[in-house]
Amino acid sequence: MTKSLRFIKTITLIILLFPFNSCSKKSNPVPYSSIDFTLDLTLPAYSKLQIAGNWLYISGGTYGLIICNNGNATANPFTVLDRTCTYNPTTGYVKVAANNVLCGDTICGSKFNIYNGNIQTGPATIALKAYNSNYDGYSLHVYN
Repeated sequence: MTKSLRFIKTITLIILLFPFNSCSKKSNPVPYSSIDFTLDLTLPAYSKLQIAGNWLYISGGTYGLIICNNGNATANPFTVLDRTCTYNPTTGYVKVAANNVLCGDTICGSKFNIYNGNIQTGPATIALKAYNSNYDGYSLHVYN
């Protein structure tokens, strides 16, 4: 076997054994759901969302959505999160805690911030799935 052939075989073996995705960002395990709806926040069913810190459960996503008025006056004041827990998306979903700041999965124990979906305690290692929204002062458009 020639040196160049041995070299090519060695390089090929290294390439095949090297894990290319070892530094890649973790993808969100929550199943894709098509989301596109508008809420009229002047209606009584949704009017509490006009106050910073308030939140509502809305149907949509896998196990439902949490829509929260995060109080951000300079940008869109709403955060829309899928209730599906990212630790075990086939069985876990989150409920907002009595403190109205965290939501947690009662099965795995993971806790997330309802204002941004970030993890507060694990075992989850990925934040809750967030959806896009636009607010015009009266209506909230939620989409992906």
